[in-house]
Amino acid sequence: MTSWTGLEHGEWNLKCWRVGEQPMAVQRRVSKSGRVRWRARYYDPTGLERNRTFDTKREAVRFAAEQRESTRSGQWVDPRAGRTHLEALWEDFERDLLPQRRPTTRQNYRAAWRNVSPVLGNHPVGRLKHSDVQRFVTELDKGAETVRMAYRVLSLVLDYAVSNRIVAQNVAKGVRLPPARPPRERILTSDELLSLADGLGQVGRGQVLAMGLAGLRWSELAALRVRAVDLKARRIHVIEGATEAGGKLHLGGPKSTNSRRKVPIPKLLAADLETRLANKRPSDLVYPAPCGGPDRVGNFRRRTSWDTVCQELGLEDVTPHDLRRTFGSLARLGGADLRYIQKTMGHASITTTSRVYAHLYDTEPDKVAEGIDRVTADHAK
Repeated sequence: MTSWTGLEHGEWNLKCWRVGEQPMAVQRRVSKSGRVRWRARYYDPTGLERNRTFDTKREAVRFAAEQRESTRSGQWVDPRAGRTHLEALWEDFERDLLPQRRPTTRQNYRAAWRNVSPVLGNHPVGRLKHSDVQRFVTELDKGAETVRMAYRVLSLVLDYAVSNRIVAQNVAKGVRLPPARPPRERILTSDELLSLADGLGQVGRGQVLAMGLAGLRWSELAALRVRAVDLKARRIHVIEGATEAGGKLHLGGPKSTNSRRKVPIPKLLAADLETRLANKRPSDLVYPAPCGGPDRVGNFRRRTSWDTVCQELGLEDVTPHDLRRTFGSLARLGGADLRYIQKTMGHASITTTSRVYAHLYDTEPDKVAEGIDRVTADHAK
């Protein structure tokens, strides 16, 4: 039998520090069999006494010193909390943080975790190493975007663990990921855009103009109400979105804070909206489904024979979202700079805008050179 008091054998060897009013100590203990071990006793920031036993005094002293320093700095992490399995941590993350996300984001995160769970779900978070995460990313036999999303969700769960003092750091930071898929570059010319609008007829013309000339996402278009359209000022105020997740439509705010914006209404779109808004109430949808309520993009494509019309016009591989990209291209041709395009399209970061529309600036060096030529023309003679 092991004696923790050590008094029976006279074996106490006590080294103490103090953190505020709370002592920390390393105690020597000897079992009846003669085995010597060392127990580090300390108090956590709440005043609760804790301990851990080591085979050597050096290990116990180092551990106690680490607990002392982390308590003083406010970075203390419960060593036992690291035994929590990642699956249990995900369940806490899902309960605490997912309800605040958009329905489509919740759906995407849950799908991503299904790729993490079979591999790392039973792994204690405190024993997870950077190399474990790198191996998971490298060996996940999925497309690059799926791998990157699985990594993103795993990293968010580890951030959650850090913020709750379950682990001291996120070991997923710095993991090498497969390169992101290059941005889709299917952009229509102005003639192609207007041909598509005419080809779809009245059942689809307005939606094509709203996406292609104002840069609305489908979710923003589906939730657009009459009160958000100011024909006098020629502005659309984007304040709502209709997203589809799990087979259901969810009405709420737009994609992000930056997505709340006012966009200009060109004349072609203004003419269509003037007719469309006549005799409608402020709360009515501008582009409702035939039976009322927000429209779904899949139903819109079927109803307008989207694929057939595109094929007849020679527009291969065109999606409704490509019309939003077309707006960015037309805005650039109209003289807009990258910052304006970012603001009007509601991108959270100019990095996103530049990644998608960088090719629109390929001729910029030539224009700069021409400008310098004009300035230095007198000296060139």
